[in-house]
Amino acid sequence: IRRSIRAKDWKMAPNIVALARSATFDDPKSVDLVIAEALAHTNDAVRHLLFEKNSFGQVLFAARSLFLVSTGDLFDSIVNGLEDVLAAPTLQISTSTVKEQLQAAARDIAPFLSAAENDALDYVNVVFDDAGDRLATGHDSFTISLPFIRPHNAILHDASVLEYRRLFKFLFRVKRAEVALKRAWQQSILMARSPHVRRQSSLIRQARQASVTLYKHVNGFVVNIQMYLMTEAIQGSWATLQTALTESKSLDDIIDAHERYLGSLLKYTLLDDQYSRARGEVMELLRLTFKYCELQRQLGQAVATARDAGVPQLLEAYRELFDDLHAAMSRLLTLLDEDAMHFDFLQALGARLNFNNFYHVDSDSATVDF
Repeated sequence: IRRSIRAKDWKMAPNIVALARSATFDDPKSVDLVIAEALAHTNDAVRHLLFEKNSFGQVLFAARSLFLVSTGDLFDSIVNGLEDVLAAPTLQISTSTVKEQLQAAARDIAPFLSAAENDALDYVNVVFDDAGDRLATGHDSFTISLPFIRPHNAILHDASVLEYRRLFKFLFRVKRAEVALKRAWQQSILMARSPHVRRQSSLIRQARQASVTLYKHVNGFVVNIQMYLMTEAIQGSWATLQTALTESKSLDDIIDAHERYLGSLLKYTLLDDQYSRARGEVMELLRLTFKYCELQRQLGQAVATARDAGVPQLLEAYRELFDDLHAAMSRLLTLLDEDAMHFDFLQALGARLNFNNFYHVDSDSATVDF
């Protein structure tokens, strides 16, 4: 307690000390009583010092908010601020520049963050996991880390931080897809209001129609995967952790509860190795989402200039993207359906992502099958 919990003035309760002095090894029951009383007293002290004096609950909440990309407005701002910076090769990116962008985004919404979140942002470290890979961009390798000190690092130790970094990397990519689609939708609105809209050729109108149809599919995927991650993976695991912490009796109980929490997060986000095939298809669908957003940017340029140059190639790219989306989604749904027999939570993910069943309308004229 004095060393790890940093309570230098802490002392054992006088009544337990007196009990120990009167105990004797000739009477094993008296020794057992001392041990039981001492353990109960110290475990209560550790929990009190950890949660009340060292605000572990707030630190854990801040870790959840940052590593699990749970603070929506903050990460919308971070994604927008870092989009161009992280597009460069990792070797060319300055970590100090990225950190400045993180802190600038935090300043914009600081009044809406908890004190623990603001404090954590001051100490956040920028990490690039594939720093030695010449082909990797910042988007491929960007993650964050937090330096946890005693007593918090008894639970939030280096091995758990590595798992948090894996979670951040995946969840940040999903957030990037969400923000990119918001920009794509805004661009669609601008195209619809363009002064050139009446002079658009049939080719551009076809491209715009293809873009709208594809948007429904990529947006349906991203919205549903995001909802699944927030409700099934993060909120569900967090609620279970809070119950376990409330019922904990010792530091060992707290450590075990947190380990189970991390295990649950890795499972439900498909980052556990046994779900690698399904995770690969999710990553492929995210890649195709970014490809759609790039095509949308090119279409916006064509609409702005009212020129057909490059539009036939754009239409062909939309057709190929539609086929790739259909193939990737079909593979993912097949995998989820097969694995749901062994892992029941995959059934919930499959139900959310099955675009046809989820959005199907009985009227033939209103139905657009994926």
